[in-house]
Amino acid sequence: TSAGVARAAGLALSDLASGSRDSSAATIAALDGLCAIVGSFRPRLLATMAAADADQYGSDAHLAKTLCMAASAAVTARLALPGVPGSARSIDPALHLLRSAMDSSCPAVLHSACEAWPAVAALPTSDREALLPGGGLTSILPALLRGCSLPETAAAWDEEETSAFNEFREQAGSAALQAVYTSSPAHFFASLGATLEMAPEAGWQTAEAVVFAARTVAMEAKPRLRGLASAVGKPRPSGSGDLVAELSAELEGTTAFLDAVFRA
Repeated sequence: TSAGVARAAGLALSDLASGSRDSSAATIAALDGLCAIVGSFRPRLLATMAAADADQYGSDAHLAKTLCMAASAAVTARLALPGVPGSARSIDPALHLLRSAMDSSCPAVLHSACEAWPAVAALPTSDREALLPGGGLTSILPALLRGCSLPETAAAWDEEETSAFNEFREQAGSAALQAVYTSSPAHFFASLGATLEMAPEAGWQTAEAVVFAARTVAMEAKPRLRGLASAVGKPRPSGSGDLVAELSAELEGTTAFLDAVFRA
């Protein structure tokens, strides 16, 4: 059952959190298998998401949250062990489930779905690309911004619903935003700028989510951007063309975001 899968994944993660790092072939194979089993529940997740979004305290929301908890725990535990690129195919089902769950508007589901992304961001770039081809972690940013946006029904929320949304944004949502920024700073700010330009049509909630996202990464971004700004235009050693292009792209993306802020 989904509850049993969640318990198994939770045990695997708790073992790692307590300091256990059994990297034997049997353990790695077991975690790869667990990721595959969890991912096989994706059709069940998709079937429950609409009801979970409508009633975040109902049984469907509980099931969707449980599946995401299991997938996040399994992926996080597996990524803490060696051999990630070679296991990309085996853990892909769990990642696919989590990416699908990012389209939910239920804070509890999103909270659980976001818990694996920091572990993905901690991988070397080549490993992230092997796990998430076609954009890497940046592919979850549009859905993440939607999840961090206040819905039009927020004014009618009770205290518990408000608390659940704020807890998601300030904890797992913020950690996921930081993970996306870490994986691709240039794309992060360029995407925020493009999203902000659509804010007049999408509503003030979108603009508020963009500002929230920028604030979330501000502490990490400020010293980096200061360093980039002072470095651009200075002489570079031979062979540093790729680095210069990357830094320039990051500054351009940030500038586009700031332009959008002041035009909005």
